[in-house]
Amino acid sequence: MGVSRDDIVTQMRDALLISDPEVDTSVGTPLRKILDAVGNSLADAYVENHLLSYAYDIDSKIDADLDAFLVEAEQIGAEWGTESGTGEP
Repeated sequence: MGVSRDDIVTQMRDALLISDPEVDTSVGTPLRKILDAVGNSLADAYVENHLLSYAYDIDSKIDADLDAFLVEAEQIGAEWGTESGTGEP
């Protein structure tokens, strides 16, 4: 689904160590705090991207997942006074 914050931070640390082997990225340093903050934001973006690209994509659903999606769409449609959430009365 997504990439963990720790994976992202490790990748950034590895890239920094290649370009500057002397850089200190140990826990508690200002640079590590920046890496952790960026890694956290990127991990959140991966999750959001997954939700946006999968959760509402009917073409990516099969079997029980598709059935549950259609039931939810019908419930939303009923609340809005439409059929299957299409906007059609």
